[in-house]
Amino acid sequence: MKKLVQFTSLASILAASAFATASANENLEGFSVQAGVGVFTQDLSAPGFANEESGTGINLRASYNFTPSIAADVSYADFGEYEHSEAGLNETFNTSAFKVGATGFYPISDSVQLFGRVGVAFWDTEFAITESGSGESLSFSDTGNSIYWGLGGEYAFNENLTIAIEVVFLDIEPTFLNTEFENSISGTLASIKYSF
Repeated sequence: MKKLVQFTSLASILAASAFATASANENLEGFSVQAGVGVFTQDLSAPGFANEESGTGINLRASYNFTPSIAADVSYADFGEYEHSEAGLNETFNTSAFKVGATGFYPISDSVQLFGRVGVAFWDTEFAITESGSGESLSFSDTGNSIYWGLGGEYAFNENLTIAIEVVFLDIEPTFLNTEFENSISGTLASIKYSF
């Protein structure tokens, strides 16, 4: 239910943005590329296990603005490496995702606008356990898809160069050795965008 409410709220923002009055930057149509670095928290849990770790990740995005208010996005995200050590075992957890979605923009001024993103993330995650003493390790992987969403704001220096800050959210449920894990990923991302 929580995911449905989040998805519905963000969809409403996108719909409202589609009818928003365009800012003076009416040339905000066409292609753009964006690169960002962020700090992501992975809240990993399973029956009898729960832990939370943070790390640095990256996000690369290509977008096409159909109007100044609506864009279609494709992006790649690496959420960094989760690491946890306990009882002689070292655990690492890596998650990346290819994402397809849409972004809605709401102008505040000629240079500043808010935005909301929503879409589908096709994720790939790897889980490895290494014994500290012997160095022996086991590794597992899983793939799937989940809804992602984000909210943020951006500032345009000129018609080509923009900086942005956003918060992003993605919940995945990988399965390893017949055990279902829940990994709630959230983070703050700073990025720079170049529009053609």
